[in-house]
Amino acid sequence: MNGARINVCFSTKNLLLCLLLLHPDFVSLIQHENLLFVVHAQEDTLVNNNNNNNNKNGGGFAGWTCDALIPNLCDLSVETNVVEMRGGIQVRYWKYRNKYAQNDDTMPSSSSTSSRPTPPPPPSLIVLHGGPAVPHQYLLPLKQIACTRPQREVIFYDQGGCGGSKVPNANPQNVPMYTTYPWLFDPNYYAEELAQLIDSLGIERYHILGHSWGTMLAQIFALNYRSNNNNNNNSKVRTGLLSMALAGCISDTQLYIKEQWDPIHGTLGAQLPPFVEQRSRFLEEAQLYDSPEYQALVDVMTVRFTTRTAPLPDCFVQAVADTTPEIYVGMQGASEFTLSGVLANFNVTGRLRNALGDLPIWLSSGAYDTVRPKVVETMHQQLPLSERVLFPKSGHVTAIDEAGLMNELVSDFLYRVEQAEQLGVPFVPLQQHDQQQQRQKSNRDETESTLLLSSSSSNDGNDDDDTERSPLSPDWMSSVLIAIACGSVGFVLGVSVGRTYYEIRRPNYETIP
Repeated sequence: MNGARINVCFSTKNLLLCLLLLHPDFVSLIQHENLLFVVHAQEDTLVNNNNNNNNKNGGGFAGWTCDALIPNLCDLSVETNVVEMRGGIQVRYWKYRNKYAQNDDTMPSSSSTSSRPTPPPPPSLIVLHGGPAVPHQYLLPLKQIACTRPQREVIFYDQGGCGGSKVPNANPQNVPMYTTYPWLFDPNYYAEELAQLIDSLGIERYHILGHSWGTMLAQIFALNYRSNNNNNNNSKVRTGLLSMALAGCISDTQLYIKEQWDPIHGTLGAQLPPFVEQRSRFLEEAQLYDSPEYQALVDVMTVRFTTRTAPLPDCFVQAVADTTPEIYVGMQGASEFTLSGVLANFNVTGRLRNALGDLPIWLSSGAYDTVRPKVVETMHQQLPLSERVLFPKSGHVTAIDEAGLMNELVSDFLYRVEQAEQLGVPFVPLQQHDQQQQRQKSNRDETESTLLLSSSSSNDGNDDDDTERSPLSPDWMSSVLIAIACGSVGFVLGVSVGRTYYEIRRPNYETIP
């Protein structure tokens, strides 16, 4: 996930200093890139990310909050608690709800409070963060989804071993975590953890939104738990999943790395100056990940391809600060731009069609994302009910770079999935619907053309009296009337289909204040 030099940053007292000042020339690089960080003569006076400290830092800009990135944020309540998992790990979760959420259909009248049955709550949205081991804070802009009707709860949690879900008595004698908690380095454990969380919270119907490594976790979970052939005895975990939204999605990590270096479509291979590309290749091939030069390059590339919103907002900075580097490096590798850990050969692409072909899935990436178009397209081709979105101004963390647009599109997708279920009709992805509409239009045009040609052909025949047929003869008029009638029927059907689809796809974005 967010490649902010995890294995180096945690040895530095000042996090932002670690992210941005990894060699003496970096001040000039900041100025050249027109970033807004304020750097003083001494390294330890870098402006921190707290707006209350402006005066102490000479009035310099202190950075943004993630709430400032979210348009139309409503008043939210948050509930937090823990669920005990394997090895006594307490996994912490947070439930965000609109404080003033109400369902107009269930509000009792003054005369009766029991005339209508109470419908079930809207399906929950469970958010899976990336990393691995980079906790949920950087995805907090997604909490805005709780503001739009039907005001569903949005659930974040920190996966075991990071953030608010640290392991108990972590390595008191410097014993490697891999020795004491080996399952934290097994991707399948995190699917088990998610299933147990859903079961413990009593969630019956839900959607999953995963980012980066979280998209891989979502695929593992769906592959392991949607089948009847699994060790999960709770059928609600198996049948309750309605859809998945996968942002910065990856099903093949080798393809993910390869496409970054593509000379036409890649980030590293096509968007870096030649010398920078050359140095990056050399340092990665030599595995000089701890060298100051590589660290500096990674941080430059982070603000180009990972989180383009710079200065980095507070939720991103906090997520990096709460990361567990041992798990990140052991699973991912030294940075976002290389893979050398457990996930280096992750590939479930060949299993997607058979296992998830009936599940609505939303796929997205950013124009400047480390996840390149071919990576997403490979998944899209394997998933018949998938939609694909490209965010034009985003890096890897679209939830920060284009927070409002992402929340709107995800809300729209969830709404259409639920409306299709309620109407008892199959879910039709947007791209497929557009193709169907085009085919229907072509078929109507062909029908009208055929009728007109048939009418013209009948007029070309020889009459018994060898006289020319009048343009206003009854036969000619009948053909015209038939063509008009068929066209009208086609138009009415088209409008009807279009209206039904419009009602399915368009949510009510009204926000309760």
